[in-house]
Amino acid sequence: YFLKVYISGRISDNKKFYREDFNWLEEQLKDLKDIEVINPIKFGEEKEWGEFIKKDIDAGVCYVMCDRVGTVVATMAFIPGPESTYSVIEEGKWPNDEPYYVIHRIATGMSGRGYARKMLDWAFEHTSTVRIDTHRDNVIMRHILCSYGFEYCGVIYLFNGDPRDAYMLDKRK
Repeated sequence: YFLKVYISGRISDNKKFYREDFNWLEEQLKDLKDIEVINPIKFGEEKEWGEFIKKDIDAGVCYVMCDRVGTVVATMAFIPGPESTYSVIEEGKWPNDEPYYVIHRIATGMSGRGYARKMLDWAFEHTSTVRIDTHRDNVIMRHILCSYGFEYCGVIYLFNGDPRDAYMLDKRK
């Protein structure tokens, strides 16, 4: 399912996207910059990015933000926890074990337009606690997270063993 989140803050109705719609979405996402990681895209080839998006579509966790004319300007996977790679954290700890959502694969069209912040705003309209991770060298994403109020919690490891800095924000505090 995709939820089109308009920049004005208005949210349109849910629209179920099918695999047949993937080509349209893939074309829309082509120009987005992956702010979750440093370049090149951490998923390697564009084909890999597409496979992640297809899996997110199938799981019903892929969300897009569109401008007023329907052009996709941002996307993210918004997934109910728990996240298995977050079960072990080193060099720190999670502030609490309350239920949370995870954001993965956040990407925006143009930097400096506040799209990432708007996606985070939307996420916190639907949950009070979010966990997210990013590559240590991703200065842009780390800045966005810290300026939004996320707390650095420690280091988690992806399934392939790569380390990621882990962050959490619980708005109930």
